[in-house]
Amino acid sequence: MSTPEPVETAKRLYAAFAAGDMDAIAAMLGDDVRWIEAEGGPYEKSNPHIGFEGVLNGVFAPILGEYDDFAATPERFTSEGNRVVSEGRYTGMHKATGAKLNAQFVHSFEMDGDRIKAMQQYTDTYQWRSHAGE
Repeated sequence: MSTPEPVETAKRLYAAFAAGDMDAIAAMLGDDVRWIEAEGGPYEKSNPHIGFEGVLNGVFAPILGEYDDFAATPERFTSEGNRVVSEGRYTGMHKATGAKLNAQFVHSFEMDGDRIKAMQQYTDTYQWRSHAGE
């Protein structure tokens, strides 16, 4: 069996998140992933989030708990070697404030075969924080 191209691995991550398939995400991230949320954002306090459990508890669970209809929708992928950059938009509605999120993102992934070794997020942190009433 051949190893998936890095862009295909990134696309599988977004598809698994959209489907709520945390088992598939856990298999892609593993125990040693290094996940860094944007500075100034609401989920940066535990940076770096290490391993699937760190990402789940420090990023995914809080977002899904705070937003209805949350989505991370990639619009473009660029790759070179084991690096993939994804540009897209976050959307959703903040449960407490009713504010609608529509924020750009850039995710920079470092791949290791069919696994994600590291991720750095860049996003409109002002929008995230203002929608949360901060």
